[in-house]
Amino acid sequence: MKRSRTISMIGAVCTFSLAVATSAVSAADDNQLSVTVAFGRGLNTAGAAVNNVVIPDTIKLKENGVVNFIVAGFHQIVVYNPGKTDDEVVVPGTGTFIDDTNNQFYSGIVPAGGPGALPITTDPSNARNRVESVSFPGPGTYLVICNVRNHFNGGMFAYVQVH
Repeated sequence: MKRSRTISMIGAVCTFSLAVATSAVSAADDNQLSVTVAFGRGLNTAGAAVNNVVIPDTIKLKENGVVNFIVAGFHQIVVYNPGKTDDEVVVPGTGTFIDDTNNQFYSGIVPAGGPGALPITTDPSNARNRVESVSFPGPGTYLVICNVRNHFNGGMFAYVQVH
């Protein structure tokens, strides 16, 4: 009797685990309410131009969905409202950051400093490797850039298509 109760409990746990796993895959894949995006190629490429990329460069998401940007390295996420294109970003001739606030929807954590209004610091920074989740409440195509001037000039930007 004791043995059959143990087997029944194991079966119930396995069935429950399978239902939870299937539900999680379905929510992300079918509904596109949560998408993970690489903002930088990885810590093993830090300091190299190959790290300055957004993967994928076109992100499809349902209205009210969330993009989880996995930031690897010295990058700052800036998102613009629908309608702004990469050709319209005002890029200064010098300096580390772009800081074009025209039609800006979201400005992420500054990679050279702490959260909020903390001043820029030297290494080690608590803002270089992190996840930033950004919600997209309305339909349209949002431009996402790396606010580091040289990274953007090298092509580090993407578009989030919200439908």
